[in-house]
Amino acid sequence: MVDTRTVTLPAIWADDAITEIPTPPIANTTYRNTDLGSTELLQGWPYQKIVDSADFNQTLWLISNLVKSCEQYGIMPWCASTTYKQNGICLASNGIFYWAKKDNTGVNPVTDSGMTNWGVFLDPGDNFVTETVLTSQINLCEKLANKTQTLSSSSTSTQYPSAKAVYDNINNLQTSLQSAISAIQANYVTTNTEQTIKGTKVFNSASPIKLGKAGGTYTEIQYTSDGSARLGGLRNIREGNSDNMQMYVASKDGASILGSIQLNRDDNNGILASAPHPAASTNYNNPAIMTAGRAADPSQNFNLLHRSGNESITGVKTVENNNPEFGFKNTLADISNKPSALTNSTLFFLDKNGLYTGEIRNEFSTTGYSETAIYTNSKTSGTAKTSYIKVVVNENGEVYATCPTPPRADDNSTKISNTQWVNSRITSIMNTNLKPDVSAAVDIKSALISDSGYTAPSNGYVSVQTNNNGRNIDILVNDVKVAGCHQYSGDSHGSENKQLFTIVGQGQVVKANTNNISYNLAIFVPYV
Repeated sequence: MVDTRTVTLPAIWADDAITEIPTPPIANTTYRNTDLGSTELLQGWPYQKIVDSADFNQTLWLISNLVKSCEQYGIMPWCASTTYKQNGICLASNGIFYWAKKDNTGVNPVTDSGMTNWGVFLDPGDNFVTETVLTSQINLCEKLANKTQTLSSSSTSTQYPSAKAVYDNINNLQTSLQSAISAIQANYVTTNTEQTIKGTKVFNSASPIKLGKAGGTYTEIQYTSDGSARLGGLRNIREGNSDNMQMYVASKDGASILGSIQLNRDDNNGILASAPHPAASTNYNNPAIMTAGRAADPSQNFNLLHRSGNESITGVKTVENNNPEFGFKNTLADISNKPSALTNSTLFFLDKNGLYTGEIRNEFSTTGYSETAIYTNSKTSGTAKTSYIKVVVNENGEVYATCPTPPRADDNSTKISNTQWVNSRITSIMNTNLKPDVSAAVDIKSALISDSGYTAPSNGYVSVQTNNNGRNIDILVNDVKVAGCHQYSGDSHGSENKQLFTIVGQGQVVKANTNNISYNLAIFVPYV
């Protein structure tokens, strides 16, 4: 039995004392030093030392305050400067008792966000039990008349089971459940055992099917023929700083992976796709995936044109664009400097035997000249022959074109003549056929103005003389105008005779215009 307390603390020691201490203090006045801290309290009152009454009064004031709070509340109210130990109890300003979940200082339980430092110990508004409530609860306590040993559909809400009734019911339920589980065990999927699932399963949900990586390394779906040896599968693998999605095919015994198609993603979201190298093939219907390594290998035949290596292509290739261009870049040539060795760029043409039939060549010489040439080769006559046309810029900046051996001196075809041929032809004519035989001169006036003209029987010249004011006079050789003049009407020289002269070759036809023009003289003089 607890004794009734008769002792109380009538007042707080030195509560009316002055806390602002003057210098010097006034005799017979009570002071209290509010600056007294933990250092002074820990030191205490040294032996044979006179202490300051203000310190003594502050010490007793603190003790009596705490004692008064304990007397008044039973449990101390919360204080911001108190360090509460775990499981300590305080009375908060809202009248609720709280317990400390962990050591804390300065955390007001009323405003503790998330209640991480404090928990409700007792709420007088809800949890104080009155005598009336306690009596009503006692009436609900166990009554032997309401205890039952079995549970059934006829059990009432006022009954309560015994421990044995609960045990028996749980046993019965467990037995029934185990029987049901055993009956359907072959047809359900567990979460932590290895099983074989048969039949078609349809996952119909808005949420994706997720597979977690085993140990954070890889996730794999395998395909087997007999439940053991793998045929192939899908893998998601973490290697270094990349995540790889792989579809693979395994060896017949399932022991190794023969090849895979793989997508790699690095930590910077870079994507790389890889696949096994396909075998060489020129089949347009071949569905094999081309790899960069195979495409870059000139030794593999894939109907691909590579940037390096010697290769042959077939078919018609058309470069199409608004302003199409096709060219060669010679990495040894420099248009501003002489090369150390002869260098050229060549577009060549071969026959079926791989022999050159022609080429277009751009060449830089060590002497400084540059030329672009068209070559053609032939061996149909039994001896290899080469012909060419060149456009040249030499080291002195001279620009000219050259062609091969000139035609014969008497050749009048459309073949291109060069300087050599022109010089030789002029020299030949000057040396042999420019001596006129005036004694063999022939009057050709009638023939000259006829429709058929005059056909020269040999090399020679034609001389025409006329006097017609205001007329155009033209001389034609093989219907090509080679000489002409105009006599102006009223000109002071209009009445003078006009003389036209032209050289003609054997067989060439000479004509003159017949627009009411009269000719004083028209003769042909042959060369000796």
